[in-house]
Amino acid sequence: MGSCRCRTSLRTMWLVGVALLLAGCAPAGPQAGASASTPSATPTAAATPTEESAMVPRELLEQLTADVVTRSGVDAAAVRVVSAQTKTFPDGSLGCPQPGQQYTQALVDGYQVVLEAQGRSYDYRASQRGGFRLCEPGVRRRP
Repeated sequence: MGSCRCRTSLRTMWLVGVALLLAGCAPAGPQAGASASTPSATPTAAATPTEESAMVPRELLEQLTADVVTRSGVDAAAVRVVSAQTKTFPDGSLGCPQPGQQYTQALVDGYQVVLEAQGRSYDYRASQRGGFRLCEPGVRRRP
């Protein structure tokens, strides 16, 4: 009977040790892992801020707004955020494949941002690593 108690105690100690180890790996709170190099998630003043756009880095929204201004000739204040969300794309096409192009076959974390200016929508896709592309109307898109 004595060896049975010893095994139970060792098993209990092992489980407690594993639980403590796992608890030490968990983030301490919303600021855990944040660093000075993490991009700001504050929406740009040029695009109308929304709750959704708070998840997209401000710098990216500014780049996309500037691209819309270049394409449409409107003032940055006239650009509105229709939707902005984080997304995991099925491959390197960012859900917007171009005919004749080949893409990496790996999941890509990024963003889908739809902006509007003068009644026209601009559907942008971007990876978290940088760079963006405009999904042109009429191009077959993957879900």
